[in-house]
Amino acid sequence: MNEKKKVSILVGICSGQGLEERRNAVRDSWLRHPQEGVECLFFIGGEAAEEERGDTVGLDAPDTYNGLPAKVLAFFRYGLEHYDFDWIFKCDDDTYLDLSRLPELADSRYGLIGDALLGERKAPSGGAGYFLSRAVVEEIAARSDVPLTGAEDLIFGKLALETGAEYLVTPRLFLSNVRYPLPDNDTVTAHWCIPSVLRAMDVLRHGTPAAVYRGIHPHWDDSFLFYREGVFRRASSPDFGWWKLGGETRDTLTLAWKRWDPMELEWKGENFQGPSVTLARLDGSRSLWELPPPDEGALE
Repeated sequence: MNEKKKVSILVGICSGQGLEERRNAVRDSWLRHPQEGVECLFFIGGEAAEEERGDTVGLDAPDTYNGLPAKVLAFFRYGLEHYDFDWIFKCDDDTYLDLSRLPELADSRYGLIGDALLGERKAPSGGAGYFLSRAVVEEIAARSDVPLTGAEDLIFGKLALETGAEYLVTPRLFLSNVRYPLPDNDTVTAHWCIPSVLRAMDVLRHGTPAAVYRGIHPHWDDSFLFYREGVFRRASSPDFGWWKLGGETRDTLTLAWKRWDPMELEWKGENFQGPSVTLARLDGSRSLWELPPPDEGALE
C-alpha cells in the first residue's frame, strides 16, 4: 500500500472535461504562488489528459452539473485514499484563491467553514469555497445514502451539520467577484471569475504598480494604479479593468472597466482627458508613455 502524502490542506478545484482554458488560467494565476502544507488538485469526471495528470485527477464519476455531488464525493474518497490531510478545501475553477491566506481560516474548533451563505441557509457556496475537516469528510465518505445529484454545496453543507460539526461563517470567503484578494484587504476568495479576470486579479494581488495617476471625476478624486501587464484599478475601490494606449500616435488611452462602460481619454497637454475623468501623472511616478505596450490580449 502506498504511503499517504501528508498535507495540512488539500484543495480540490472542481473542473470538467473541455475546460482546459479555465484550468490554464488558474495555473497562470493563483497556482503560481504555492503555500507550504497546501496541495492543490483539479478534479474532473472521467479520464484526465496525459499532459494534465500532474495536477488533475480523473474520477470515476459523472462530469455533469447535476452530477456534481457524485463527483465531489468521489474526490473526497480519493483524498482520503491518497492523502493524510487535516482539511479539504473545495472550490471551483472560476474561483480566485489566495493560498497564502487560506491556512489562516483553518480553525480546529470547527468542522465546516464557509461564506455568508452558510449563515443564511446552513450551507456554503461551493464557488466561494468551503472547508471540511478530515473527521467530517471521513463520516460523509463512509455514508451510503449521499445524494448523487442536485446542489452539491447544499447537500454537503447539510451532511456536514448532520455529523454534529460546528460551523464558522467568514466574510473572507466571497461568493462573487465584486470583492477579491488585494494587498490592502484580507479577502481569501472571489468567485465567478472568467480566465481574463483570474489573470487580472493575480496582477492586482501580487504585482507592483508601474505608474500612478490622479483621477479626477465629478463625484470622486482617486489614484489610478497602472500595471505593466495592462491592468489598472482605483486605489480606494475594487473597481478595475484593462488599459491600452492606441491611435496612430498612441494618444488615446482606453480604460476597459470590468464593471463599467469603456472610457477613451485623449492626451491633451499634460493630462489624459475624457468626458468624465481626467488623469494627471503624480510627481515621482513613471508616465504611461514609458511603459511597454501591454499584450494585445490584455483587454477583456
